[in-house]
Amino acid sequence: MANSYIDYVGNGSLTSFTSPPYLEKAHLIVTVGGNIKALSTDYAVADGSTLVVFNTAPEANIKIRISRNSSQNERLTDYVNASLLTADQMDKDANQLFYMAQEAVDRASETNLAAGTFYSSGSTAPTVATLGTLFYNTTTNALQVYSSLGWVVVNAAESKTVFTNPTSGQRTYSTGATLGSNTMVFLNGVKLVEGSSNDYVLSGSQVILAADDPTTAYVLEVINR
Repeated sequence: MANSYIDYVGNGSLTSFTSPPYLEKAHLIVTVGGNIKALSTDYAVADGSTLVVFNTAPEANIKIRISRNSSQNERLTDYVNASLLTADQMDKDANQLFYMAQEAVDRASETNLAAGTFYSSGSTAPTVATLGTLFYNTTTNALQVYSSLGWVVVNAAESKTVFTNPTSGQRTYSTGATLGSNTMVFLNGVKLVEGSSNDYVLSGSQVILAADDPTTAYVLEVINR
């Protein structure tokens, strides 16, 4: 359950909706059908109230979200030496931090893939999932999303190919992806240096090591950004 936003669905006649608690009205963000609405022009909030009242009722079956985005670039309370501290002042200061933490957690739980649930990781994908659910597959090292086609790999900005204990003496490794200036190669966690006189060179989708691989247990990782 989110703490910094509340979702509603319009019915064509209802004009009043409850907002999350907030410190200043300017911290509220009201969207209807994904479009941001303006305070006073599209809706009103009375001083000290958590009731958002639309000038015109949102149409039926349209999604309404009332969210809070607290001030992050300035403190709302400034203590002064020898001044009288009140409960309201201390509550306002603490609530600013509290609300910002809630907002960060809520944003982290959502993605632009409309995920309702995120399974952090595992070797086997969940058998029951809803559209947009995310899952990190630790076997394939891939982020997957549940779509109408089932579990599919999310196209990420970074891909990684791992080679574990290949044939002794092997020097060439094919990743299946075009490699270039943003590619990094690690051997047992140590970053290698590219260059014909260094540790490896790149050729298309291949990593070619300058020397034979060690015969002891090792992991070669190729990260392509």
